[in-house]
Amino acid sequence: RILEMHDPRHTIIFNLCETLPGIPNSEKRVIQTIEDSGFTYTGNNPDLIDLSYDKQRVKELLVSLGIAVPAGAVLAPEEAADWNIFPAIVKPSHEHCSLNITEKSVVYDTASLREQIIQVNRELKQPAMVEDFIDGREFRVSVWNNDPPEILPVVEMSFAAFTDPRRRLCTYESKFASGSEHYRKIESIVPAPLDYKLQRKLEKKVLKTWKGF
Repeated sequence: RILEMHDPRHTIIFNLCETLPGIPNSEKRVIQTIEDSGFTYTGNNPDLIDLSYDKQRVKELLVSLGIAVPAGAVLAPEEAADWNIFPAIVKPSHEHCSLNITEKSVVYDTASLREQIIQVNRELKQPAMVEDFIDGREFRVSVWNNDPPEILPVVEMSFAAFTDPRRRLCTYESKFASGSEHYRKIESIVPAPLDYKLQRKLEKKVLKTWKGF
């Protein structure tokens, strides 16, 4: 009903919908409705949204494009003893928006690793992905689907307010809990302070990924 009030020939939709209330994994339905109505919109198409829910598959595609990714695997609790890269981060393998990601997601030993895998399995009813935890700079890079494609100003998520590596990450609270310390102290710097060499390297890898998907 909202879309019917607008003419697709003269309207661009900036799609910020994460999900429909009470309907899990419904981003695809929203985008499909927008697309079927003939609108130009921002963000990924329905098939890519579906793909993004499978973190392991996305990593495999990135590797096939020659993009470096952190070492990682989907592990069951009984396989925790086979993992030997610490610190590690434990994530749900089929989720978005840092759901279930807290400071406890970063682990330094086998016992904590196993505990976090069980927690993901139990609370989200899905496998857990374990990865080498990279304590470094973090960037968000958007691309306009122009001809040729155009990279927008790079955004850096600054964790300068935190010294403990376990706190230097985007948790669920940092994105959605406005009263939390992470939400208040993680700063978005636009444009990111990048030297020319790093800027070009980042742009090259982003465009290679964008075209590959």
